[in-house]
Amino acid sequence: HEIRLQARDGKLVQDRAADEVAGRQHQDGRHHRSGQQKPAARRTLLNVSLTDRERVKNENEVRLAVHTLLEMEGLSGGIGRNVSEIAREFNNSASSARTFEDRIQSRNAIMRLFFGGDRDAARELANLTVQNKARITQLQQMISSTTLDPEVKALMEDQLRIMEKEQERLEQVSKREQEDRGFFGWFG
Repeated sequence: HEIRLQARDGKLVQDRAADEVAGRQHQDGRHHRSGQQKPAARRTLLNVSLTDRERVKNENEVRLAVHTLLEMEGLSGGIGRNVSEIAREFNNSASSARTFEDRIQSRNAIMRLFFGGDRDAARELANLTVQNKARITQLQQMISSTTLDPEVKALMEDQLRIMEKEQERLEQVSKREQEDRGFFGWFG
């Protein structure tokens, strides 16, 4: 996806990819012209569970938020380079979080029944969320301690809220997985 920040009518606007616009149009109730097929990604998402759809949506929002922060390097005063560095670290840890969440989601039902959740993956996921929350706090401190254009500041704060929301979701996934003790877990 390509993300561009543009000034329109004196305001900073985030320009998103065409398929996201199509997704919003679909949600708004506007439908595709007859004979036109839905994009493959949308057809695929219709075949997955609501939980998985929400997960993909959250991950995409976080990717977009991270890339927006990366694109703002030149607009964010003297903190631009630091913001970009932290955003890259966040992006790398998001990939690891996906791996741990995949392990949790794909745990065999029999293993889960007898031995409970994948506590190792849940612990690692919890550690990543702690690190990412620290990164978010660091970004918030940088933003509040620097004089920024109000629109740039508002856009950056919006991206951090999206990133915080995903960390809260991952924290809940980790907590549920650690609490899933299984049949034998109650005896140990």
